[in-house]
Amino acid sequence: MRSFLRSWLLATLAGVVAGLAAVLVVALLDATQWLVAGESASAQEPATVRQALVVGAAGSVAAFAWVGLRHWQRRRNGPLAEAADALLQTVSVGIGAPVGREQAPRILARLLTRGLLARLRVPESAVTVFAGASMGAAFGAVYNTPLAGVAFAVERVLRGRRLSEVLIAGWATAIAVPIGWLAVPRSPAFAVAPSVAWPDMAWLIVVVPLAFVLGTLVRWVWSRAARVNLGDLAEAAGGLLAFWLMAAAAIVLPQILGNGKAVVAAGLAGELGLWEAVLLTVVKFAAVALFFAVGIRGGQIMPAVAVGMGAGTVLALVVEPLVGAQHASTVGFMLGIAVLAVSQRAPVFALCFGVELVPFSPALAAALAVTVLLVGIGLRAGPTPWKRRWPAAGERPSGG
Repeated sequence: MRSFLRSWLLATLAGVVAGLAAVLVVALLDATQWLVAGESASAQEPATVRQALVVGAAGSVAAFAWVGLRHWQRRRNGPLAEAADALLQTVSVGIGAPVGREQAPRILARLLTRGLLARLRVPESAVTVFAGASMGAAFGAVYNTPLAGVAFAVERVLRGRRLSEVLIAGWATAIAVPIGWLAVPRSPAFAVAPSVAWPDMAWLIVVVPLAFVLGTLVRWVWSRAARVNLGDLAEAAGGLLAFWLMAAAAIVLPQILGNGKAVVAAGLAGELGLWEAVLLTVVKFAAVALFFAVGIRGGQIMPAVAVGMGAGTVLALVVEPLVGAQHASTVGFMLGIAVLAVSQRAPVFALCFGVELVPFSPALAAALAVTVLLVGIGLRAGPTPWKRRWPAAGERPSGG
């Protein structure tokens, strides 16, 4: 009984820390976006020249900040340097970097949880479990996706299947998500869910194989890019170039700025034309690789969904004249979640994330379940390239 009470209290502490980390990241992200874009900015409207100049100028400052941070980390890479890394990731995404924002709250949650539990003299084996639960809880809080937070902790961080780990991750997430509501809306991240009819399941014949190709390409290219070491001068110049290219692209493709949420939102709303979807898919994929290559870190979860969403939209719009029905948002979202499942090698997490990102739809949940089931079978039984354990792009070896 005493051991259970201790675990419950420590899981509660991990959840509180994760929730506060999510609030800090979202508040900093919103503040940065407001300072850069202003109140009237819309991700669906082309950026004005003035807004593009602001993005380029602010990005230039961030590029030099990344070089300075790497100098600091080479000299003394402790908790403060890691915390600065997380905060700079958040600011960079707020300015317009195409990488994911979800890594920052996980880093902060892990650092704070480990620090607090070390002071309480908790054994290292237990610290690893509670820190992993805190990372998943922070992810769940920042996107308001509690089931995905639990699945992320168990499937991606802890990589265990013990019931105790699932319960700890679940309780920590249950604490973190309501705290996150201080800065995160309680509604799903996207207001529109794609409609699904049973004939749409025929698209899986194309969606699943394409997901393996795109998901493996995403993981391989972005992971290789994250390991590139250009040197300080080249990385500073590359960071400047990357942000100014993003600023210029936003004049034509406003959805390209940020972690990819705008791309997914436009796809779900059916607002993407064929050539716009093609450009967004290609530019998003290349932009993330470029930013990783010049040393600008971040997550890859929402960017992977965005690449899949764009590619699925292209597929549906190309085939649509032959089938005579509107499938773009449905196929795009199914492919986006499937690409996420392959690139993260985490089908359960991808399923939970996809279901919770949009208003609940039993038909969509069933379609995504079948999709990730096929992906999961492929990940376990498929050819060697699908199962290679490349490090996740932009992530530290510790998994943060």
